[in-house]
Amino acid sequence: CVATEEFVALELRLRRLTAINAPVLLAGAAGSGKSTLLRYLAASAASPSALASVLFRTSPSSTARRLQTAVVRRLHMREGGILSPLPGRRLLLLVDDLQQSSR
Repeated sequence: CVATEEFVALELRLRRLTAINAPVLLAGAAGSGKSTLLRYLAASAASPSALASVLFRTSPSSTARRLQTAVVRRLHMREGGILSPLPGRRLLLLVDDLQQSSR
């Protein structure tokens, strides 16, 4: 990972947004570094074990059910049937190349 000025500025913005639990959507051209940045942030988190990470790479055969299954595997059922990460953990969901899915 090359820490360009733009990369560091975006990293700082993303850390601030995730600190306040804001959802984030990164969009950009292929090869612009979106996935690299997110993997870097996940690996360099203050406590990586506090993350329940799901990296879902789409393909033309991807379905909503496959995405749901990948997410649910990382969660547990709380009282009342609510799915959430384990206590003390946060969910980090990375969906790579969303536009590739045709379903």
